[in-house]
Amino acid sequence: HTLSVIGTVGNVTVTWNNPSLCHGVKIMRKVGTAPNDHADGDEIFNLNSDNGLLLGSQQVYVDSTCEAGNHYYYRAFAYDSTPIYSVPVTSAQADIQL
Repeated sequence: HTLSVIGTVGNVTVTWNNPSLCHGVKIMRKVGTAPNDHADGDEIFNLNSDNGLLLGSQQVYVDSTCEAGNHYYYRAFAYDSTPIYSVPVTSAQADIQL
């Protein structure tokens, strides 16, 4: 599954493809290094199939809480209904400039 980010002034657009067999997806963000697991960093997105997750489809989220000058890393984690989290699906990074 692919995760990509595009940084602009104050925003990062995060785009990924959701798996077709999962209950939910969580996107974590961290400054300086990639999140190691589903609890490392700041949770910026967390949806499941009960509240709007588009299973098997591309999903987009705009992270508008970014601050200029930071180097942000993002990672996606799929999970089941328990929830048991996957290993990091992928990572991507973005620099936010003034």
